[in-house]
Amino acid sequence: ALRDPSVLRDARVMVVGGGASAFDLIEQAFAQGARQVVWAHRGLKWFLPTTKPKALAGSVRGFARMQGSGMTHDAQNAAMRADMDARYTRFGLDAIRPAHDYDVRHEQLMPGRPGMLANFAHIERHAAQVQSITGGQVTLSDGAVLSPDWLLWGTGYALDLSYFDDPALASLTRLDALAAR
Repeated sequence: ALRDPSVLRDARVMVVGGGASAFDLIEQAFAQGARQVVWAHRGLKWFLPTTKPKALAGSVRGFARMQGSGMTHDAQNAAMRADMDARYTRFGLDAIRPAHDYDVRHEQLMPGRPGMLANFAHIERHAAQVQSITGGQVTLSDGAVLSPDWLLWGTGYALDLSYFDDPALASLTRLDALAAR
């Protein structure tokens, strides 16, 4: 629903989510010159840290070669984990390394975003979820109270608010219903 990303210029931007859509929004905030970027997430998904643009970094050729060579799932997982461990360390991303092991059978590996990675040290990160929104203030489960100019939901490409305690909010499935609320 972010129709004009230029509104993020010099703004305090908060992004909620731990996957590809959140990464896209963080990347957009930096590309537009946001003054501050805050990132809140419940959990994190594995991604491939890279400086390549998203369109080029999403190649599955290396993964396809492993599958085509007859490697077992365990061997593929070990190779992918070793590569990602080295990348996370090289890019200084150990703080956002997922707690679970990568498994080729259950996870989709998405490419990192170069702008997000280049500006990682400038992202205020919270391993927390939104507890409440009152007026212009957002309260997180870690106790932080923030006042962003823009609150961007990067919680997936479909609306899923099931994690909210409020049943009326948790049951919303359409963006227009959320906007009306």
